[in-house]
Amino acid sequence: MSWFLEGKLPKTCLLQGIKRLDCLRFCHADVFEEIEKSQGHDFHRLNSVASMLGTSLTAVKKLISPTEGGPLLMTVEPAVSGKLAGSAYVSAAEIERFKAEYLTPGLVGRMFGVNWTVVRRILKQQGVEPVADPKLLGVWVYRRRDVLSVASYLVAEQPSPASIRSDSFKAVSPSGFFDKKDEKGETG
Repeated sequence: MSWFLEGKLPKTCLLQGIKRLDCLRFCHADVFEEIEKSQGHDFHRLNSVASMLGTSLTAVKKLISPTEGGPLLMTVEPAVSGKLAGSAYVSAAEIERFKAEYLTPGLVGRMFGVNWTVVRRILKQQGVEPVADPKLLGVWVYRRRDVLSVASYLVAEQPSPASIRSDSFKAVSPSGFFDKKDEKGETG
């Protein structure tokens, strides 16, 4: 909350224009950026990696395990991350390397603004196969070049602008948040 009050989270929005703390919508990218700045290193715990890759913690644990020809995602050596709490960390460079070569349905969904189940359906219809058995990995992982080769089908699935309510999200600044009244004339 202090980052918001200091103006470090510029993409923060109000839901339905109601000035209450529980109606604030923070941009995850802004929050992750501030967390990285405050930590002083570029190591991420597995929960954060799961969020960044658009998958589950269980799937990330399988991605770092040496199954099916080795891990797809490498962890930081314990000697390097020994001072930090937690058992496994992944560096930001390793996450970027993974995202440059592979994509998960969650990541593709974020890229194209569609649900991950729609992504899986379209990739299957277009004959794009995962790099390994999803039952073993716990997640569908595709080669980036294969996904991008069928990008036009994913773009066609994006919701039309008419179906998105324009009044659902409203940008808010920290100084305007604590004003006495909102647009409806209600006190906050």
